[in-house]
Amino acid sequence: MRRHFGGFLIVAGLVASVVTMSGDLRADKYQKAKTLEKSGQPKMLLSVTTFKNPESVLFDKKRKQFYVSQANFAEKTGGGAIALLSDTGVIKELNWIRGLNHPKGLVMNGDKLYVTDVSELVEIDIPSAKIVKKYPLKGALFLNDPAIGADGSVYVADTLTDTISKLNADGTFSVWLTDEKLDSPNGLVVVGDYLYISSWGKTVGTTVQAMIDAKPTGKLLRVKLADKTIEVLSKGPVGNLDGIEPDGKGNFYISDWVAGNIFHISATGSLLAKYEMAKILGLKSTKGLADIEYLESKKQIWAPMMLNGAVMVFSVAEPRGSH
Repeated sequence: MRRHFGGFLIVAGLVASVVTMSGDLRADKYQKAKTLEKSGQPKMLLSVTTFKNPESVLFDKKRKQFYVSQANFAEKTGGGAIALLSDTGVIKELNWIRGLNHPKGLVMNGDKLYVTDVSELVEIDIPSAKIVKKYPLKGALFLNDPAIGADGSVYVADTLTDTISKLNADGTFSVWLTDEKLDSPNGLVVVGDYLYISSWGKTVGTTVQAMIDAKPTGKLLRVKLADKTIEVLSKGPVGNLDGIEPDGKGNFYISDWVAGNIFHISATGSLLAKYEMAKILGLKSTKGLADIEYLESKKQIWAPMMLNGAVMVFSVAEPRGSH
């Protein structure tokens, strides 16, 4: 029987003073977020803690709940898990799915949840909360974010090999595109006829350390699904880009893992806003801001902080020029 864990909400400015948090994520720091007046600047709403290196957050509209992948880098194998949260951020089950290695990106297709796990794509049946199939990929080093195509295909980025692979409807999982122009692909999302990519930037080597040492040269790209042509959209800003989320108006919210910032970028690559989260929250660092989830209906960004064990939630207004 699975154990259920009670989560907790920390509402900035209301109950933050009674909560103690580790590292830079101390509750009293959140008080500074209350003074923000700039239109479009994120404002802290809540934080959920106790996760082990949370990498990705995904909202399930049908069941009104969130999934959070926990890479748990302290364990070499088998220590990764997926947590289950209510739609208000209460932890329902900290280890809803166990036995993964270092799970990262999440995507849904119907009742199936897909998670990347180092060198394989894992398929989970949501109603039964069971792993039903694993799709290994020969030669994969760092499978990262997955995305669902209109036909149900699952596209998967391998950041360290400049590769996008594809799980087809017939269950075959193979390389779809390999090109150094992909610039260490990280976040993926399919919009219309294109696969949009937030890239990490060139790495010297094929190790995690190479990623950490990489210069912040990642950009917003897109690949035409029909002929696989690659187009660079953003002339700047650059960073070590991670999660990418459509804002519902043709633009994207993109996280920068190393700098801990969030960019709001148009589909043509224009910078609409740059949110320097450390300054906004009065923290020393927000490094580790990973694969975000954006809820258009609530104008909220749910941001997993890998190095701090927390999922932080912000409200964002629409900056000028976002329409």
